[in-house]
Amino acid sequence: MRCLALLVVVVACGSREQPAAPAVEVPIGAAPAIPALPPFDVPEPTDKVIAIGRGEQYACVVRASGGLDCWGRLHAPSGLARFTTPSEPSVRRLLDDAIAIDPTAECVLRRSGEVACLDPVAPKFVTEPLAPRKLTALATSGDCFIVGGGDIQCIDGDPRKLVTVPNIHDAVALAGTNGFVVRTCAVRKTGQVACKKDATSKPWETVAGLAHVERLAFADYNPDGCAIANGGITCFAIVDDGGLKRVDSPTLGFGDLAAFAGATELAMWSVHRGQRYIEHLEAVVHGNVIAIAANEPAAAIAGMSDAVHLVHGCAIRATGAVACWGSNDGGFLAQPTTIGMLGLAPAPVVGLADVVDLAVVTDGGFAVARDGKVYTWSELTGLAAPKQLALPGDRPVELAIDLDARLCVRSDKGRVWCQVGDKADPETALPFVALEVAGAAHVAIQAQYSLRTIDVTLADDRVQRFLLDDGRPHTMLDRGIVERAEHGLTICTRTHDGVTCGARVLPGASAVSVTDPIACAIQRGHVLCAQAINTEPLHEFREVPGIVDATDLVVAQSFACAVYGKGRVGCWDFKQDPDTAMLPPTTRIDHGASHLRIGRFRPHADSHLIAGGASEGGGLHSIGDNQGLAATNEFGCAIMTDRTVQCWGSNLAGEHGDGSLIASPTPIGIRL
Repeated sequence: MRCLALLVVVVACGSREQPAAPAVEVPIGAAPAIPALPPFDVPEPTDKVIAIGRGEQYACVVRASGGLDCWGRLHAPSGLARFTTPSEPSVRRLLDDAIAIDPTAECVLRRSGEVACLDPVAPKFVTEPLAPRKLTALATSGDCFIVGGGDIQCIDGDPRKLVTVPNIHDAVALAGTNGFVVRTCAVRKTGQVACKKDATSKPWETVAGLAHVERLAFADYNPDGCAIANGGITCFAIVDDGGLKRVDSPTLGFGDLAAFAGATELAMWSVHRGQRYIEHLEAVVHGNVIAIAANEPAAAIAGMSDAVHLVHGCAIRATGAVACWGSNDGGFLAQPTTIGMLGLAPAPVVGLADVVDLAVVTDGGFAVARDGKVYTWSELTGLAAPKQLALPGDRPVELAIDLDARLCVRSDKGRVWCQVGDKADPETALPFVALEVAGAAHVAIQAQYSLRTIDVTLADDRVQRFLLDDGRPHTMLDRGIVERAEHGLTICTRTHDGVTCGARVLPGASAVSVTDPIACAIQRGHVLCAQAINTEPLHEFREVPGIVDATDLVVAQSFACAVYGKGRVGCWDFKQDPDTAMLPPTTRIDHGASHLRIGRFRPHADSHLIAGGASEGGGLHSIGDNQGLAATNEFGCAIMTDRTVQCWGSNLAGEHGDGSLIASPTPIGIRL
């Protein structure tokens, strides 16, 4: 197989040539309603919450009665395990004798004085045999505990054993990070901070320049930290210059921290965005929760004014209730969700109706309705449901998109606008530039290994080629080429007489789709596909069994889908040997589909099959199980004959568009 790791572009595929329009108007389907955001105020629990901790996608609370309740999803070595089901995300009781929990929700203290920690392979807490016994309070950082009047004991070494820190006897809090640089530090009754420098069994060293510290926190993937000290928050790095000392942090990127004066609680964490980690800080200030991210101003979390205890993204309120905000990945907000799930059955994209075209990427999509309104949905839109997008120019009628979600739009007057520039940050909105073209009848983004181009088909069947980054015409392709499908080293052209792929010719073929090293075409209703190995030419085209009336077609790296029968969508895998018979299709949608679209995975992202629309290019990572929809991370969408949209398969980032709550910037009350 050819090297595909360098691909960073999208290939246009499929065909704009569609079956003849029916004699009667196709009815417009009703758009499914977009659900409302859950409320902030929920009934106060009679069994109050006294402590809270959270992991990446789950949270646990300790009740006044000793109950330990958890919800969300645990990342375990054996896979993903949920405390509760996504469709019924109510809390789950795990213990009845808890009295404290550490902020990372990894360990709890029981009335017996024993420590129970999260099982690494299942959503349950089990007694940690090496943890200290008869604890009266719990303060953990990794595998360290405060015992007695302030001694620190850690589970350390190989084999693991309980080790006592020799010089710390007045610890009141522990904090640390297990990221790229492991750091564990203790706050002492004197307000000084001491950190582990060598082995746990050796004396921990006091950090010079840190004094009057009450609370301490570190981000997940950054060894720098922040502390509550002297009535406010100070952030720092710890350097070893003949001894540990505090210096100003060069990496956290927090600006003015004046808004944090009077802070009593703080939490830090890292968020992966684009190609980097962004640090975040939240703190309780007079009952309000103030948040700040790197290179952004501080702001209050709306609606939260009675917080008394905090972990990042959740707070215990003065009433003993809990409210959370941020991502709902894994059901962290205790709301019904399909986010992060695979293998979902076909379901409508909520809020979409009268759709005429789609453009999709691995983490969301765009749709244009017949009235020219353009909608988008993705992990950045809160609810995984479409929101209207403001676009320049005339009424849009066609969309095309590349892997970086850079959009091209063709208007009803034959003009084309495209986003240009480097989209390093997924939240960055790039400007639209008008292409120097008039009379456009179709627009597609083509892909080579190091070049992104836009092909605009003119009304006289000529194809004008543009570079995506400048918007100026560069090449006029040969007259008579109705469509050019190009990806890497695999190039096919379609004329009115058929399809040509190198030396392979398919007379009468009416559609072609290419994703290097695979090409497929529709020839008089039959689907034929060919593969190449390394830099060889395409091998012989072979027919996909069971399809005799195909109307649309899309291809991925090792996967393809077609519309045939009475609107059935079937998908099939490709074998490693290009000279063996094609596999039969597996049905994804039984009937009613009209058009498909497919998107290529980004090299740094999870990969999906993406379908819908008319002729846009893209991709899928398949592991070879043609029946295993969940196993392949397949994701597809189709425009239905009533002009609604249905999607199936993966919903790792909200691309399913089913209205699941992706994230809430305002607090949501957890029903306990």
